[in-house]
Amino acid sequence: SSSLAILQIALSLTLVICAALLVRSFARLSSVPLGFDPDRVLVVNVDTERVRTDAAGRMRLFDGILDAVRVVPGVAHAGGSIWTPVDGGMRMGDSQSRVAFNFVTAGWFAAYGTSVRAGRDFTVRDTAGSSPVVIVNDAFVRAFMPGASPLGETIPYPRSRPEVLRTVVGVVDDAVFESQREGIQPIVYLPVAQSGGGPAGRTAISLGVRPAVGAPLQLARSVGDAVRAVDPDLSFSFGLLEDHVQASVRQERVVAMLSGFFGALALVIAALGLYGVTSYTVNRRVTEIGIRRALGAQRAHVLGLVLGQSLTLTGVGIGIGLAVAAAMTGALRGLLFGLTPGDPATFIGVAALFAIVATLAALLPAHRATRVDPLVALRNE
Repeated sequence: SSSLAILQIALSLTLVICAALLVRSFARLSSVPLGFDPDRVLVVNVDTERVRTDAAGRMRLFDGILDAVRVVPGVAHAGGSIWTPVDGGMRMGDSQSRVAFNFVTAGWFAAYGTSVRAGRDFTVRDTAGSSPVVIVNDAFVRAFMPGASPLGETIPYPRSRPEVLRTVVGVVDDAVFESQREGIQPIVYLPVAQSGGGPAGRTAISLGVRPAVGAPLQLARSVGDAVRAVDPDLSFSFGLLEDHVQASVRQERVVAMLSGFFGALALVIAALGLYGVTSYTVNRRVTEIGIRRALGAQRAHVLGLVLGQSLTLTGVGIGIGLAVAAAMTGALRGLLFGLTPGDPATFIGVAALFAIVATLAALLPAHRATRVDPLVALRNE
């Protein structure tokens, strides 16, 4: 029974360590600073494919849609972009430098709650016929312009042929673009009006609409009426930026919930097993305990004797479990975020938790042992 208890503790501890790593990883992933306000933005995906027009006409249509949405009562800010942050869609970037690109309109940063740290936002004057400009984030400055003021500097846009140099007119706060797991990356923002109709003739634009007060969804009907008034052939759908954020970590959330459940179950089973073994040991040693009590052993001595045996089993099980966990958690490396498979805090914390649970599980049988009547124990023998 002692060997079985040790094995049970070791396996349970291994499972709880794996579960703790996954739960802590999800907690860290969920707490990644996003750089925007997920709970304050209504996302409106507008597709102009059914509207027959050229690239220049599509730009005018985008402008008309935004102008109509901005004057809707209750709208504080509205801006458009080709890609919505953390929506799980395809992105455009430079794989070598890991720089991402997005095309946005004036007001997009204000709609998402991303601060312009230096310089200016895009304006209606940043058109296809004006000087090519870009806005970069802090990560881009740290990576490619350390120690220098980026405003007024020019950078190439690698997708243009021939290569066009664009002037940096603003620097914005870092914000997650692809996903929380991907984290902060250098981003170059370009005006939608200077995108030539969008990458590969893209016909859709994503509007970020920020309400002055209240929940974003309260604007859905009035914003939809405004879009429909611009052109009845426009197709559009609504979503919440917060839903995109939650969906981006859905898999990690499910894994954390399941692992947490099974980890808690393993801890309970280990506690019950240890309780059973301790109770069985006490029952077998009733005569011995009675003799010790008859010879003058104090209750504290008996309590320490029973708890000591239980904690010895627990200690052996914990030692084996830590060794097994150290060998097995390497397989979780790809699922973890912000933690190493051998995270010391997790290993030490779980081991301490098992020691506490083991003590509590053994307390009742140990207390029962201290109440053994020496005369009754000897008479039964």
